[in-house]
Amino acid sequence: MVQIITYFLLISFIAISIRYYLVNRQLKSEIAQIENELKLITSGNIRHRLLARPYSATQNICFQINKLC
Repeated sequence: MVQIITYFLLISFIAISIRYYLVNRQLKSEIAQIENELKLITSGNIRHRLLARPYSATQNICFQINKLC
């Protein structure tokens, strides 16, 4: 019985770690894309718009930047 609980906890920890890694990697990628788009906007391309995925962590930031442009 103790072994089953130990395996369950180990598998849960591994699953949570993998999920955290994937979300963190995706968020870094989205922020890098936003930085590139902001460089284009500040260089004079005012009509450039930022796109965001639905339910993305960066969605509100993209919408606010688009309102400014």
